[in-house]
Amino acid sequence: MKHAAALMLAGAVAALGGYRIYCSVRAPHQGSASNSASYRCSMHPNYTSNQPGMCPVCGMRLTRAFDASRGFIGVQISPEEQKRSGIETEHVTRIRPLADVVAPGEIVLGSPEMLKAPVAGTIEKIFLALDGPNSVPVQKGQLILSILPRPGLDAPAVRTEISSPASAWITVSAHPGTVVPAGSVLAFYSTVETLPVTADIPLDSIDLVKKGSSAEMTSDSDPGKTWKGTVTNVLGIYSEQNRAAKVTLVFPNTSLNLRSNMPVHLRIHHSGPPVLAVPEDAVLWSGNRWICYVPQSDSKFVARSLQLGAHSDGFYEVHGGLKLGDAVVAKAAFLVDSESRLRPQIDP
Repeated sequence: MKHAAALMLAGAVAALGGYRIYCSVRAPHQGSASNSASYRCSMHPNYTSNQPGMCPVCGMRLTRAFDASRGFIGVQISPEEQKRSGIETEHVTRIRPLADVVAPGEIVLGSPEMLKAPVAGTIEKIFLALDGPNSVPVQKGQLILSILPRPGLDAPAVRTEISSPASAWITVSAHPGTVVPAGSVLAFYSTVETLPVTADIPLDSIDLVKKGSSAEMTSDSDPGKTWKGTVTNVLGIYSEQNRAAKVTLVFPNTSLNLRSNMPVHLRIHHSGPPVLAVPEDAVLWSGNRWICYVPQSDSKFVARSLQLGAHSDGFYEVHGGLKLGDAVVAKAAFLVDSESRLRPQIDP
C-alpha cells in the first residue's frame, strides 16, 4: 500500500510539473492578449508584457514596444557603428512632383519645300541613288545634282553643283539631259531637322499637359534612341469618339530614319506645385503604418509615423509626421529598424 501511495504521489508531482512546463510554453500566447503591453521579446514577438523582465521562453531581456499613448521609442547606435553600417541622413525638402502622360503620336512634316535651279542650263548628273518617284534621305550639304551651261547661251560658263539645304527626305523631279531655266523646280524636300508631332491626349489627363511642357519621344524605326522636345500647343478640339484632345509638339532631330506620318511613342512630363517630400529610401513599412527614423542626437534615433502622398522621382510626398528641414535616415534605414527590434530601446 505504501508503495502504491508513493507511486500516486510521484505521478501527481510529475503532472504538476508538466502543467508548469505547459504554462511556461503557453505564456507567450497568454501575454500577447494584452493590447496595452509595452515590452516584447525580440526572438519571440508574439510574447508581450506590460512590465520589463525576461522572456520565459528564451530568457532574453524584453525590449520596449510601440505604445500608442507614448509614441515610438528610440534606439542608440554609436557614431562608429553608424559609419561601419553606412547609415546616413538627408533632410526633408520640397520638390515639384512629376506625373507622366503617355500617349501615341504621329510625325506630321507638313508641305514639302521646293528646291529651284539657281541658273539656267542642262542637268549633267544626279548624285543620289533614286528610288523611282519615292523620296530618299539626304544630309544637309549633301550633293544632289549638277548643271552645265549650254555653250554660247547660258552664263556663267561653269558647272553648278546643287546641295541639300537641310537634312531631309527629297524627291528629285529633274533628269540628266533635261534643259532647265533659272528658277525652275528641281526637287521637293521635307526637312527632318525639327519634327512636328501631333497626339491625342485622353480628356482625363489633358489638365496635366501644358504649353511648354517637356516631352520625350521614341520610335520603333530607330530603337534605343530618345528625342527630347516640347509641347507647342494644346488645341481646343477633341474627338467625342475616343474622348481625347489634340496636342502638338516639336522635337529637334538629327536622324534620317524618321519621316512624315510615322507613328511614335510619347511621354509628356507634368510638374506640379512644390510639395514636402522625403527620400524613398528613408520610408519603411512597419506592418501597419509607414515610418522613418529621425536622429535626436549623434547616437540616438527615434521612429516617426508618417502620412504619405504620391511617389515621384525617388521621393514620397509627406502629408504629416515631418516638417521642412527635418533630418531622416536615408541610407541603411532598414539597419536602424532592425537594431530597434533587437536592442534594448530607450525613451524618446
